[in-house]
Amino acid sequence: MRHREASVCMIVAMALLVSAGCAGGGEDGGGLERSTLIGPNGGTIRSADANATVQVPDAAISVAQRFTSEEVTNPQADPGLVANTAYRFGPEGWVFEAPVTITIGYAEADIPAGVLEPTLKIARLQPGGWVPVGTSAVNQAANTVNAQVVGFSIFAIIGQAAAQAAYAYDSQWGAQGASDGEFGAMGGIAYRGGLVYVSDMIPFITERIQRFDANGVYLGRCLDFDTEDGATGGIDVDATGDMYTSVVDVFAKVAAGCGLVFDRDATDLGLAQFRPTDVALDGAGNIFIAEMNQHRITRLNAAGNIVAQIGSQGAGDGQFNFVGGVAVGPDGSIYASDHLGDRVLKFSNAGAFVGAFGETGDGNGQFHSPRGIDVDDDGDVYVADSVGNRVQKFDEDGAFIAAFGSAGDGAGEFNFPTDVAVTPDGSAVYVMDALNYRVQKFVEQ
Repeated sequence: MRHREASVCMIVAMALLVSAGCAGGGEDGGGLERSTLIGPNGGTIRSADANATVQVPDAAISVAQRFTSEEVTNPQADPGLVANTAYRFGPEGWVFEAPVTITIGYAEADIPAGVLEPTLKIARLQPGGWVPVGTSAVNQAANTVNAQVVGFSIFAIIGQAAAQAAYAYDSQWGAQGASDGEFGAMGGIAYRGGLVYVSDMIPFITERIQRFDANGVYLGRCLDFDTEDGATGGIDVDATGDMYTSVVDVFAKVAAGCGLVFDRDATDLGLAQFRPTDVALDGAGNIFIAEMNQHRITRLNAAGNIVAQIGSQGAGDGQFNFVGGVAVGPDGSIYASDHLGDRVLKFSNAGAFVGAFGETGDGNGQFHSPRGIDVDDDGDVYVADSVGNRVQKFDEDGAFIAAFGSAGDGAGEFNFPTDVAVTPDGSAVYVMDALNYRVQKFVEQ
């Protein structure tokens, strides 16, 4: 009798395996497994509950392969993990010949308390925990998140809690004018070695860079450091105190003592057009120049010679609709704001597109014409949301952390903030409040 029961169970189990797969096991707790045969012409892998899909494009595999999908009912815990969104796709460790698109649906009721829906990302389970996929994009209308991946593993939707770090207004300085400590047309702001540098222009007179201590005490200025006269652009400062900025269509390196080290225009660089508007340095001395109207970033070496150009006009990966600002992270990654595209683009130090985050809107992680940008030593990214009249902070992968500021002319309020500078440890943020003609300092709480 026992042999007969065992035979019946085996037959039933085999029937289930053929029709839809079998219940998975293991410590993570498996749901119903589904098997799908995909050929070189591509196809769709769909979980048994139809909540997760993988779109395999043409030529992503060269020979037919059977793939599996299985809901993970007891995934590794994480504060941002959205319930009922974990799936194992197999064969685990499989690598495709071209990226595939994974899409997972979610219910708003399953989002953990305090986690912001715009921050949801596809995450891959690694030995150290869940790691967000940089190409993730959330569709709040459809309640789905998708990302491009090249290999199979366990995936889930992870979100970021709101306001992990908050900033409070501390102080301000400046007013409209041409005197020391006052500002004309403000170009950019930088922090280096306890000092705050602000580039601006005295209208119809000259360009200048003003220096202040960390509390806004005026220390000095550089005037007429280039033969060109006109609006100044963004500014960055190296470890020796040398300053890098632009005047109209000329990029200039200015010595700490205010003398001109070198300048470069379109002719010097062999370009048909060159309109520098912001600048950032990496740890090796390479210079990354945002050209807003040219929709690109021009890279120079430390000697001021052109090396490469990054980006083009458009709305696709690695493209800009006017470059608002540029910054370099501690690992050499390049961050640049897409001014009219309402997003931030991330590139490798060599210029390869890595990912983008942001969209048009008033919510956390959304923008209205982002401009200046800076990065602290932890890799957190600070963006001046100019028309949104606030500053937003993100982690290195674009997950929202905090926001502060609103429209106005009072303490902690902004009228078109166009640049931001942060201390290396992220404890203080200096905001160039351009149309209020002042600098405001905020401190971490």
